Amino acid sequence: AQELQTVEDTKLQLLETLEDRVLEAQRVAGELDAMTKEQAEVRARMGEALQQKGALEEEVRAWETKHRQLNILKEIQEDKLLKETTKNTELTEKVTYTELQTQAMAQEHNDIVSKVDILQAQLMRTKDDRAQLVEEKCRIDEQLAVANL
Repeated sequence: AQELQTVEDTKLQLLETLEDRVLEAQRVAGELDAMTKEQAEVRARMGEALQQKGALEEEVRAWETKHRQLNILKEIQEDKLLKETTKNTELTEKVTYTELQTQAMAQEHNDIVSKVDILQAQLMRTKDDRAQLVEEKCRIDEQLAVANL
């Protein structure tokens, strides 16, 4: 009975751990979704920055008298583009790291599920053994009852 209780307790602990891991995986997946959306926004801003850079370069050619002022604007846009590119790279690294974490959590989840399966099989064997012992006890009790008559 104590072994059965230990198996049940272990099973409950593993299920709680599994639930915690699932919640953590869901949280990480939510963060991954947010990072992916932010990455898409950064890419869109990068595209806009590249378009703006092209427009500024055309203005420089068309307005040679404002060459110096437009070059300053161009440098500002390039700085923005560099910052956006850097941010995009950082977000890509975060996404990759989060994906690796998610894969590791999925493996842990699979390991826990396997352990639960093993414990359930052990529990079934224990229940079968207990049922056999109960049957054997009943036979012995019957034999004793007959012997006492």
